[in-house]
Amino acid sequence: MKKSVFIYQKQKKATQSAEPSVRWCLAWHHDRAPMDSLTGWTGSHSDGAPPLMFASREQAIAYATRAGLTYQLEEAPHAPVKGKSYAAQFKKKPPRPRSSDG
Repeated sequence: MKKSVFIYQKQKKATQSAEPSVRWCLAWHHDRAPMDSLTGWTGSHSDGAPPLMFASREQAIAYATRAGLTYQLEEAPHAPVKGKSYAAQFKKKPPRPRSSDG
């Protein structure tokens, strides 16, 4: 049985203004959490292995292929970046038209 992995694009944190240097991660997929037969408690899905980081999607796919892993590719939605200018907030705005109350 082949192991299954997720290849996903790492999201930029809200406090970052620049693009992250490591963009693609390869994380192991676990089908279901193990259950302890004595207590009946569900264990953790994590085996303690951190995700592997790659600079590009192609590198992550090549690694998964070489290792004989089946992978599921998840691309993050790309939000357009609006140009912002500090000076733009001080520009004069056109006056609002007055309504005639008559």
